[in-house]
Amino acid sequence: MGVPLAPAGGPLRPGIVHRLDVGTSGLLVVAKTDESYEALRSMFGVHAVERGYLALVRGAVANDAFAVDAPLGRRAAKIVVDATEGRQAETGFEVRERLDGATLLEAVPRTGRTHQIRVHLAAIGHPILGDRAYGGGGNDARRVGLERPFLHAWRLSFIHPVGGDPVEVVEDLPEELVEALARFR
Repeated sequence: MGVPLAPAGGPLRPGIVHRLDVGTSGLLVVAKTDESYEALRSMFGVHAVERGYLALVRGAVANDAFAVDAPLGRRAAKIVVDATEGRQAETGFEVRERLDGATLLEAVPRTGRTHQIRVHLAAIGHPILGDRAYGGGGNDARRVGLERPFLHAWRLSFIHPVGGDPVEVVEDLPEELVEALARFR
């Protein structure tokens, strides 16, 4: 039968505390009780959960560590940098590996906007490989076999909502992304 989940997420998303973009792999927090669900939702709302993502981007990123602080808004069906009406969005980045024609980054969003990492990277001229919506499709993505954005939620850190202990969870890259990365090496 499985483990019962908190009904607080609704019948279509029972216990699901946050979301991942379509095509993003990795960790997702799911609550087993309504109490945990509400506490975790609150923690995500005030950015008390640290999330780490791995992204393979086009080109050579100049700085080893940097942040993008650019407000995001909706324009038609896309999310865009919008300095006049956008909502505040900030993402920290750190180079994990430099490759020929690409850079593997760790992204740590400090806010939680839809498509935030994807739009921030596209805005600085380094779209995520395989991300057709934000400029990362094309020959280089096809050459390494990417059918989706190379974006993986690999790390979550937070304080357990009931016990109060620190929790850190990590998830390795899925095989398809390991293989794509190997083709760049």
